[in-house]
Amino acid sequence: MAGPIMSKSKHQNISIAYLVYALLIGRYIATQPKGDWSFFSWHPFLMICGFMGAMGIAAATKKKGGYTNTKYHGYLSSAGFVLACAGMYIIYRNKDLHERPHFTSTHAWMGIATMVCAFLPAVFGVVFLHPDFGMDKTNKTYRFAHKWCSRTAIVGAYVTGYWGLAKMTQDPLVLATYALPLMVLTPFTLL
Repeated sequence: MAGPIMSKSKHQNISIAYLVYALLIGRYIATQPKGDWSFFSWHPFLMICGFMGAMGIAAATKKKGGYTNTKYHGYLSSAGFVLACAGMYIIYRNKDLHERPHFTSTHAWMGIATMVCAFLPAVFGVVFLHPDFGMDKTNKTYRFAHKWCSRTAIVGAYVTGYWGLAKMTQDPLVLATYALPLMVLTPFTLL
C-alpha cells in the first residue's frame, strides 16, 4: 500500500478552507436572495455543511492514508450525509408548509440523485471497506467503485447547489462566491 499522499499541513489548510467555506459562505448562500434567514435557509446551509464541509474534509482526510485517517474519513462522510439528510428534510417540510408540490424541478431530481449517490458508498464502505470489519476491505475493485461514486456525489452536490442557487439569483458575485472556492479546492481533494 502506498504511503500518505497528502501532508499534514496541506490537510490542515484544506480542512480549514472547507470549514470556513461551509460556515461562512454556506451562511451567505443560505440568506440569498434577500439577505435574511428563514426556515428555508437551513436547506442550503445544511447541504453545504454536509457535502462541502464534512465530505470535503473527509475526502482530504482519506488522502492522508492509514488506518486512523480511514476511520475519520468514514465518520466525517457519515456526518456529512446526516447533515445532507437534515437539509433534505428541511426542504421537504418547507414545501409542505407552503403547500407546494415536491420534486417538480431539475434541481430537486438532481438532489435526489446526489443523495442516492452519497448513500450507496456510505453503506458500501461500512459493509465492505471498513478497516475493522469490512467484508472485503482490500478489494481494489470495491475501493475504486467506492471512491468514484463518492466523488460523483460530491461533484453532483456542487452542481446541484449551483443549479438551485441560480434559480434564486442571477447575481454573478453570489454565483462566483459559491463556485470559485469549490473550483480551487476540488483538485486538492477529488483528483
